[in-house]
Amino acid sequence: EPDDVAALQKFYQRRAYSFFITHELLPNIKICFDTFPALKVISLQRSPIDLVYSWYKRGLARRLGTDPTLGVPPFQGSAGVHPWYMHTHERLYARLNEMDRTIVSVLTLHKKNTVAYDRLDPKKRKRILFVTYEHLLSDPAVVIRRLARFLRREPLPGMQRILKREKLPIPSSPHTDAKKLLEIQSFATAPYAKRLVMAQDAYFARWS
Repeated sequence: EPDDVAALQKFYQRRAYSFFITHELLPNIKICFDTFPALKVISLQRSPIDLVYSWYKRGLARRLGTDPTLGVPPFQGSAGVHPWYMHTHERLYARLNEMDRTIVSVLTLHKKNTVAYDRLDPKKRKRILFVTYEHLLSDPAVVIRRLARFLRREPLPGMQRILKREKLPIPSSPHTDAKKLLEIQSFATAPYAKRLVMAQDAYFARWS
């Protein structure tokens, strides 16, 4: 809704459950499968540089604990406020600048995703379909066919109108990532910028 404060008040008035856990689902996937054994999960992956850039522009690390419209429940620790996925590294989080916090948050979530997925038995792993954001933009027809097979459903006729409205497909451009990385590096410290580049290389090595 255009007025996020009004939307938040409606949320409180409905006494609804927070759905934040379904946004960052994979670290807690065992709980989900224990609760819903027939669950199927579509996990959208995105390049680390894109994620860090997006998070930083939205001010996620800066707004945590002060902006309730962020939708992320903050934890109060002895070193300050931190997100749930940094609960075991709160002192590290407290001493980082905003960009480094953003980088370490994205990389920590990625590691938690990998660890949780690797702990699943093969049968449950087959109930998770990974889709990359880049592939969705560059070749949406192929991705939609994969989704249809996974869900055992057929795309509705309106799908083509949606793709046209969203101006898809969009060819990927490595120059975009290069510009984003330069801006990230101007605010990040060298060790965390290096970790981000390594994560970016690993991402495309795995999903390309």
